[in-house]
Formats: sequence, C-alpha cells, structure tokens
Amino acid sequence: MKHINKDMLACRLIILISVLISVVALRNGYIEDTNPQWVMMIIFPLIIVTIIFNSKLNNMQKAKKQLVLLKDDYSLLVSYLNGRFNKTAFDRRNAEDLQQELKKAKLVSKEDFPADVVRLNSVVRIKAEDKDDIMEMELVTPERADIKAKRISIMAPIGTALLGFRKGEKVNWHVPAGKKTFTILEVING
Repeated sequence: MKHINKDMLACRLIILISVLISVVALRNGYIEDTNPQWVMMIIFPLIIVTIIFNSKLNNMQKAKKQLVLLKDDYSLLVSYLNGRFNKTAFDRRNAEDLQQELKKAKLVSKEDFPADVVRLNSVVRIKAEDKDDIMEMELVTPERADIKAKRISIMAPIGTALLGFRKGEKVNWHVPAGKKTFTILEVING
C-alpha cells in the first residue's frame, strides 16, 4: 500500500467535505438552484480551492521523492567517491548509483534537517516487503562498519539505499537475487 502523507490526506478531506457541503446545500434547497448566481458562487470557489490543493499535493509528492541529505554527509560521500578514502569500501556499481542520487539531493543544514530522515549515524529499523523480520542497523562510515554489531557502512548498497529517505517510505535495494523493497519503520537520530 502506498504511504499517504498526513498533509495530503488533510487536503483531500477538505476537498471532499467542501463538495459534500455544496451538494447537500443545493439538494436540500438551502440555496436556490434556479438562481445561477448562487450556483456559481459555490462552484467557482470550489474549483479554485481544488486547483490550489491539487497543486499543493503535486508539490508535496515531488518534494517527497527528492532525496534529502545533511550537508556534512553529502561532503563525506563526495570525498569517498572522489577517492580521498579507501575505494575498496564500496563497489563500482554502487558508486555510480550513489553519484546519480547525489545529483538529485536536496542539501540541508543540521538545524533544518528533519528528524525522521536517515543520515550518517542514524539507527534505522526496516522491514522487507516479503518477510516478517525486522532489521535494525546503524549507518556508519566504512571504517566503523561491523556487521556483527549491526553497523552498516553508508557506502554499502543498503547504506546508500537508505540514506536520505524518511520513516514510512519504501526503499529499493539491489541484491544478487534481484531487487528487494524495504519499508523504513523507524529512524533514530542522536
């Protein structure tokens, strides 16, 4: 099921309530439907409200698809990709995928960074669509990575796949057997 943002749901409810009130008012004779001025006084504002809310919904959906990154995390990732750190920390395909994602990223300062977005040092709980198991991991730099301690490198495929996404969003991760989809259940930023 597609994740629906609370703001989107509120916008859709306001539109639905406006339509229902107008229909009830016209049907019950609170407004004379023989007078076209009254009908237009309800329909035009309703059309304008619908256009405004649909525009807001479209903007929210576009913003939701945009990767959000902390400026410091972005700089660190670029440093890894430019070879300032050990290149064995990640594979070439993952590096190419990461470069494409970084081109689309919205950079945010630490003060403005949303609390529910995955970043470096986030503890993340995820669930695969096809399994009931919940996995918990911390995203760390490659030097601190330790699978037994559930610390995953931000340069590992799952690390880069999760980076910049929000709680509730679905993330695709390429594994040897194909593509898996995970839902982010919880993000803890210290």
